[in-house]
Amino acid sequence: MAPETSAPGHDQYYLLAGNVHRLHRFGWVMETSLLKTLANKHRSSVAKMARRYAATIATPYGPRKCFEARAERSGRKPLVARLGGIPLRRNQDGCSGEAAGSLVLVPAPVSPIRRGGSP
Repeated sequence: MAPETSAPGHDQYYLLAGNVHRLHRFGWVMETSLLKTLANKHRSSVAKMARRYAATIATPYGPRKCFEARAERSGRKPLVARLGGIPLRRNQDGCSGEAAGSLVLVPAPVSPIRRGGSP
């Protein structure tokens, strides 16, 4: 699963919590993992990859930094993949993004894996 598909659902799920600040560590781990993977793939350094893919996007809370990869295509819109740029602020309204008309991804509960034996 790509990092950019798992993070938005994870973030939306926890925005109702009072300790949203703990997600910054999760974001740091995701960004570092992405940059180290790209650096290894391109036989480069993490700092060079961070400079190459750095971008700033507009959000309702102002401009936010993120990492963005673009693939330009002739005659079609470019493919854009972003990691980051999501403002991690507590949603004090008590509702997720559904009220605003946006799709909210909520991770499914994970059941423990049983090894060996009968269920």
